[in-house]
Amino acid sequence: MQDELVLWESFRQGDRSALADIFSAHYELLERYGRKIIPDSEILQDLIHDIFIDLWERKTPPPVTSIPSYLLGALRNRMLVHYRDQRKRMGGMPAELDFQVSAEDFIIERESQCEQVKKLVNALGLIPPRQREILYLRYYCHLEYAEICELMGINYQVARNQLSLALSALRKQV
Repeated sequence: MQDELVLWESFRQGDRSALADIFSAHYELLERYGRKIIPDSEILQDLIHDIFIDLWERKTPPPVTSIPSYLLGALRNRMLVHYRDQRKRMGGMPAELDFQVSAEDFIIERESQCEQVKKLVNALGLIPPRQREILYLRYYCHLEYAEICELMGINYQVARNQLSLALSALRKQV
């Protein structure tokens, strides 16, 4: 979360490559959400791209507290405008977006999550116990590095390095 905000601030300061990183990191989330409202993938892709084009062209992008929340809100607004324009052309004005969720969506999402959890559990079994412990303390107990160092009797850099190695190993496995 903090890394994302640093990335956003970098983009706000003029680093245009940061916008590409933001796009890559959040495109799938935006597309998954958008498909629930606009089934036409070409229109949806255009709307998502329009968000990033507008950000690119802005002289001063807005400060945000959550990139996913900001982008999802921007996409929702664009879809609403698109939906209203479509309804005007066809006659009649909808009160709200037609957000569609089927039982299959939930089943597919659940199966996907179960598969990811299995991969993660297997990957956790492949990393050293010390790295597993640091992961647990950092992400499940929400301890700061200083607290982890004190608890495990290691120095700050060792804790950071071990966590980095663990995350790298997990990314490769999952």
